[in-house]
Amino acid sequence: MAEQMYLEFPIKLQHVEAFKELCNSAIGFALTKKQPGFVSAEWMISTSEAGSKRLHLRDKWGSSTRWWEYMQ
Repeated sequence: MAEQMYLEFPIKLQHVEAFKELCNSAIGFALTKKQPGFVSAEWMISTSEAGSKRLHLRDKWGSSTRWWEYMQ
């Protein structure tokens, strides 16, 4: 049974572009997708009415064990 993980955290405005570049780089989500047990991921950066930014990430893994191995 697949396990899902949802993560949400703020990003300082001055770091948004660098963070996007990291996510799209060879050591970002491209590397995550190669991990054993990885199923899928979706991510986005939202902007509040006040202008603050937040990352939203949803990962799906084949099992919680595989996710914990990846996190190690």
